[in-house]
Amino acid sequence: MAHGSAGEIRAVLEIAALWGWGVEQAVVAPILDRQLGLLWGLTHSRKVTKS
Repeated sequence: MAHGSAGEIRAVLEIAALWGWGVEQAVVAPILDRQLGLLWGLTHSRKVTKS
């Protein structure tokens, strides 16, 4: 799942919850946060300096 797609999924789930559809935000939000964190880490490498 790409970072942009995860953001889109989050937005759609928030809209579904606002419309009153049965969305378990407490279950889904931590999973999406974890995925977004992993994807961010893969695309933003740490700079290693040699001493």
